[in-house]
Amino acid sequence: MHFAGLDGYRAVAALMVVLTHVAFSTGVVVTQGTWGHLLGRLDFGVPLFFLMSGFLVYRPWVRRAFDGTTRPSLRRYAIRRAARLADGIFANAPAEKFVEQVGWMLDECERIGRDPSSFRFVHYSILLPGPSREEALARYRDPLWAMQWKYSDMEASATRSLPPPAAPAFDRPMDALVQGRATFAGPPGALVEALLDIRRQAGVPVEFVARSHLPLLEYHAQVDLMGRLAEGVAPYV
Repeated sequence: MHFAGLDGYRAVAALMVVLTHVAFSTGVVVTQGTWGHLLGRLDFGVPLFFLMSGFLVYRPWVRRAFDGTTRPSLRRYAIRRAARLADGIFANAPAEKFVEQVGWMLDECERIGRDPSSFRFVHYSILLPGPSREEALARYRDPLWAMQWKYSDMEASATRSLPPPAAPAFDRPMDALVQGRATFAGPPGALVEALLDIRRQAGVPVEFVARSHLPLLEYHAQVDLMGRLAEGVAPYV
């Protein structure tokens, strides 16, 4: 957000930061007495930047609170800031949410004149190969449930003494294993098609990363899982 009333303050803060860096790097802060000490304290320009940033970032939330309207999306704000400052996005959001995030990113790139090809779009998912979706979910049910429960238990675990407890028995419908995060299960061809569909919907050259570790999954099963993905999925995406 651009707030014209702060332009002068931003210029002053930027000049303060430049001058204090010059003063420290040249040794003026210790050789020029009072003037040197004053130049050294121009580092106040940094908290001044923080103060203005906090005002600009929080202002839409305050305005919506006074208007009684819906608060801005923090996720959308973070994605748009990434489009300005980051080299890419790494997300494990479900496919439809990821495509929405890519749209926000592309919109911000267009607004600031950034070439989207300079940005990497990486989608992170759990890929479970098997003869069918049902058989794949059944085979990896316990490790997948242990991982999901671990994330849901993080807040409670912060105040609980060790050792950590085991995940409770899974007593939900199998579809609950794939809700809330990007999880695909089924024959390798179906996994490939699911990933390619994300790329098509996003309209950008999405790169894919598969989770390489599932708690409770034995070593030989882990190696088998990675081998199936390396042979049946990776070459086709």
